[in-house]
Amino acid sequence: MHDAPISWDHGLAASASRAIECGDPYAAVATYRNAIERGASDLATLANYGVLLWRVFEFQQADEVFRQVIEDARIDTATLRRIAHCYFEIGRFGQSAAVMRIALARLDEPDAITANTLAWTLERDHQTEEARQFAEAAYAIDNAYGPAVRLLAHLDRRAGDFERAERRLAEQLRKYPSDFDWGLRYELAAVYDRLGRYDDAFRTLVQAKAQLAPVSAGHLRESYAIRRRQWELTQSVTATDLKNWRAAGPSLDQARRIVFLTGFPRSGTTLLEQIIAANPASVDTDESGILPSQFIEPLVWRAADVFSALIELRSFAAEQLVAGREAFYRMTEQYLGQSIGDRLLIEKNPLLTADLPLPMRLFPEASLLVALRDPRDVVLSYLFTMVPLNWSSAPAADVVEACRFYADTMRHWLWWRSRLGWPACEIRYERFIADPVVEAQRVAGFLGLEFDPATLHERHRAERRAVRTPTYDDVTKPLYTRAIGRWHNYERHLEPGLTLLQPFLDALGYA
Repeated sequence: MHDAPISWDHGLAASASRAIECGDPYAAVATYRNAIERGASDLATLANYGVLLWRVFEFQQADEVFRQVIEDARIDTATLRRIAHCYFEIGRFGQSAAVMRIALARLDEPDAITANTLAWTLERDHQTEEARQFAEAAYAIDNAYGPAVRLLAHLDRRAGDFERAERRLAEQLRKYPSDFDWGLRYELAAVYDRLGRYDDAFRTLVQAKAQLAPVSAGHLRESYAIRRRQWELTQSVTATDLKNWRAAGPSLDQARRIVFLTGFPRSGTTLLEQIIAANPASVDTDESGILPSQFIEPLVWRAADVFSALIELRSFAAEQLVAGREAFYRMTEQYLGQSIGDRLLIEKNPLLTADLPLPMRLFPEASLLVALRDPRDVVLSYLFTMVPLNWSSAPAADVVEACRFYADTMRHWLWWRSRLGWPACEIRYERFIADPVVEAQRVAGFLGLEFDPATLHERHRAERRAVRTPTYDDVTKPLYTRAIGRWHNYERHLEPGLTLLQPFLDALGYA
């Protein structure tokens, strides 16, 4: 296989990059489309075009472009990994694995990165035995390759072999220090937690975060800017706005039904989504990202100021609302790979709590499900969760920042609770685990769905499509109480941020 990087048209790439930096990915797509129509058909141009189509949720077109690129034997492994990542990030793990199998098969000599990338896609597709084989192959190629060791330890942890996972990670950290030590330490912290070694777990977690601190600082600054804009907009929406927006509902297409499932990350939203979506009269997105990336970011976060954003929301004409809704549903169906029809759409996004004005404007007929959980357990779980660094994960840098992020997000719900006038239902994680039948019946009744006790069985969750979110393994298991009150094991470590959580403990009944 030719594994040298494919040739780039730097002028074309630079033009598209400028459009993206200005917040207009559609202009970037048009740039590549025009180039291809003029005869540009090199692999780099096609690959970039496919990725950009993917970014604007044109998955069907992107898929056609990707197939054309993949079929060309000249394509390099780095580009195949980019394509596999596109499939991976929307939960199409089987397709991601298929691309990585091609990448590995075309190599004259397998490399650790390609073998381990295939292993990760298989693990996320719950093909754990084959995932282990490829991860072990990656480790055999390069003993110093930390991501392979992290995956092997993760597979050990999934299998309940915590001692083996600990030995594996500790040995790697001792023998092969690297820039990826933070990833190994995140996994080791989770292992120590399951072993009941809570002080070791938190110490290891702090070490991991310290290594990430220089990178996370920029994301944290962005996070503060976004949170300021969110709070300014929430406070600027008036009762008259809400009344007018709600009144606009009957004039819009009512053939579709939608519910927003929100709260805060690690509050039980994924479990709740999976149980509701087991009902054939509903369909879920598992955090598609369409609303934040295609609507909220350009119209709210990127607005010149909060007043510009509010004026934009207030000035939408009926035809603009209809066009926006149609665009949202078209992107969602492309993302799902199926028609929604007359099913209830469950649009889950735990952080939508801080961005409700735009969804309420665009979907005045929507209802809200708000997942609640003891804020101390939420923050602890958020701290332990290893996800890519961005504006919403950077606050996990330390306890105080994590608690502040929870407060900055959930203050929106306390604000809306008595002002909204929208159909809303709170679901407490602790009550759901204690009496899932009663709570699931209550949620089904609120959503107008028939309740089937069989939807509570983990078999239904395991048989459904792959889950993208970090709790993908937990949601396929029987309901358990281990995560309730877990914060007590770390109380002294959480203490610096507890004053920030106290108003929410009081208001939500967890004091």
